[in-house]
Amino acid sequence: MRRLIFNRIVDDLSKTEFFNSFRFRKRDSTFISSNREGWTSVSLNHWIDKYSGNLLVIYPIYGVKFYVLSKWFEKFSFKSIKDQRDNYNIGFVGTMINHSIDKFVFELNGYGFEDDLKLLRNEIIECANYVFNEYSTLPKLYEKIIEPILLGETELPDVGADWIFEDLTLCRIINPDNYDKLKVIIRAHIEWMYSRKEPNIISYYNRLDEIFSYLESLKF
Repeated sequence: MRRLIFNRIVDDLSKTEFFNSFRFRKRDSTFISSNREGWTSVSLNHWIDKYSGNLLVIYPIYGVKFYVLSKWFEKFSFKSIKDQRDNYNIGFVGTMINHSIDKFVFELNGYGFEDDLKLLRNEIIECANYVFNEYSTLPKLYEKIIEPILLGETELPDVGADWIFEDLTLCRIINPDNYDKLKVIIRAHIEWMYSRKEPNIISYYNRLDEIFSYLESLKF
């Protein structure tokens, strides 16, 4: 029943005009639309609610990928090529973009399905439109991500490492004059993360100079 309900949801979304340019990738339940520069995606993470046992939960994630920000880093990453290329540069759920809902619930017996589907469909299209428009170019990405860092208006992530190299790459491409300033800010944060034994940072810590040197040698 879970698969039947989920397939009905995917089939409905596939028929909407919004998803005309998307293909559905079954292996990770993701609608994806690719071009020469990268891709946009809507991943339909889903599971059965463990408490009730009869509710299907859908958790959409809206992703944007620019190949230029991460392609060069593939030679350094400890992740598989498949995982690297499947990962978005920036991703959101509904509550991160001022929507009140990020999880959608469907009863496996089909009760209320059409109403629940309409809510999911409308929310996905609205959220995806917002993310894909607001983060549609590298200059927009720079304005929303890098400028707040330089102005001290946002906190840097306290986990992960890929964002470090992507942010520095973005700065080098869009505003190289601010690269050194951003690098100082990020290096200080790396040291703090390393002191907390963040595993991703530990994996790259001894190679940071090599990685930064390689990035700084590239011509974008």
